[in-house]
Amino acid sequence: IYSPSKTPFLRSRQTPVWRERKSIMGRYFASKVSAEEFDEAVDDLMEIIETRFDDDSLPFEEFDSAGGVISVVTAKGVWIINKHSASRQVWFSSPKSGPSKFDYHPDVSQWISEREDRTKLHDLLVEEFSELIGEEFTFEEAF
Repeated sequence: IYSPSKTPFLRSRQTPVWRERKSIMGRYFASKVSAEEFDEAVDDLMEIIETRFDDDSLPFEEFDSAGGVISVVTAKGVWIINKHSASRQVWFSSPKSGPSKFDYHPDVSQWISEREDRTKLHDLLVEEFSELIGEEFTFEEAF
């Protein structure tokens, strides 16, 4: 039975599960933060990532940041980090880990995956880009 307060999400790429969503004025959001909280947190996040990725010493063939989308092109593939205001999430696409969606958790000031493994965006980016460049990759701030 369809219920507008429940929407299917994928815990993994194969097992659909139902998760409660919060209704705000008839729209459903995976995140429980307000639009203002989301905008502030995502702007801070994008600035931290953009500042770190805008480094000529990194082995990027191309780096672009515009309109809430950061794209990094390397010989090993394309990484995309996208501000998705409609769902109040950050969407991440990687040639290594595939697509992921992250919700902001203001209680811990972290972006955490909606997947069952609850990966933190910070940890995933550090892991993937450390592997890409062959040495430890860090950010000046955690997120």
